[in-house]
Amino acid sequence: MGQRLDHLATGLPIILSSAETLYASREAVGATGRVRQILRSHSREKAAKIMILLDYVRCPPGLSDCAQSSSASSMTTTRD
Repeated sequence: MGQRLDHLATGLPIILSSAETLYASREAVGATGRVRQILRSHSREKAAKIMILLDYVRCPPGLSDCAQSSSASSMTTTRD
């Protein structure tokens, strides 16, 4: 459990930074229309990963082990 929390503590700020960068890029590149929507959607997807990981941490150890095996495979198929 401790090692898992250490990995999450290291990774969550990276995911947050990525979400913030994508969101801020909308303004920086002067994105309009479809490009703006895509950048916003990607930033929201990154932020959603944070929420999923926080739910995973809150889950009791027996249930989180089961959840880890099923959700890990689906999360690794998404592109960052």
